[in-house]
Amino acid sequence: AEYEAVVYLDIDKSVELQDDSIASIRTAGIIGDKFIKLTPGGSDILLGAGDEIEETEASISLEELVSKYIFDSE
Repeated sequence: AEYEAVVYLDIDKSVELQDDSIASIRTAGIIGDKFIKLTPGGSDILLGAGDEIEETEASISLEELVSKYIFDSE
């Protein structure tokens, strides 16, 4: 099964994002709130109203990393 989420963002018109920008789910601090980080790309083509960001990165779960480190190191 394929699991996908669709997120709609309102971004200020003054923010210019290239069409190869990347959206990533990140955590603020060690156990903080989740937020979406937008990393600008290098393309000359800018996204317009209603356009989609195609490039995404999966979130990194700190809990999973810590448990993997603890249990794999034994």
